[in-house]
Amino acid sequence: MSKKITNEVTHTIDTLESRVNELVKLTNTLKVENASLRQQNSNLLKERNVLMGQKASVKSSVENMITRLRAMESV
Repeated sequence: MSKKITNEVTHTIDTLESRVNELVKLTNTLKVENASLRQQNSNLLKERNVLMGQKASVKSSVENMITRLRAMESV
């Protein structure tokens, strides 16, 4: 093989190695970000469940107040 071809092959291999290393870094970054987003999603779902429970409790209280007010009007 000529020196020129050897240099081209070496350059191509170096370029590919660099690109693979960039992909590995990106993959690791995305894994960390994905784990963070999954945790955030889990936390938001828990918060949503708490808020839905509070909403149901408040709705029940308001309905009870309305029922009592109507009963007082009838008297």
